[in-house]
Amino acid sequence: ENLSAKELKKMLSKQRRAQKKAKLEEERKHAERERQQKNQKKKRDEEEEETSGPREELVPEKLERVSMVFHVKLIKKFCIPNLGFLMFFSLLPTGKFLLMLQSVKRAFAINSNNPWLHECLIKFSKA
Repeated sequence: ENLSAKELKKMLSKQRRAQKKAKLEEERKHAERERQQKNQKKKRDEEEEETSGPREELVPEKLERVSMVFHVKLIKKFCIPNLGFLMFFSLLPTGKFLLMLQSVKRAFAINSNNPWLHECLIKFSKA
């Protein structure tokens, strides 16, 4: 109240500059904290990736094999005479010889006179 208009204006100007400076400093600190948090998160993600091992790419051939093995297990579980042969022929390209042999044995146990059995045995011996 005892200040002249010029001094009052000067004091208000200093206060505004100090407030702007404080605000800028606070924003800078906030941005710094966010940047550090992002870096920490990135490091954690990299460490998790290293500990979990490399991520496998989605390769259609691998997915096809997994799907085929799943279906083969279902066929094994609910083996119907002709499905044993179907299982054999579906396993032929994969090279799963033990499963192929099991399917031929199951088919033989169900019906030893089936003409497909002979064909399966020949293809198995060639594989």
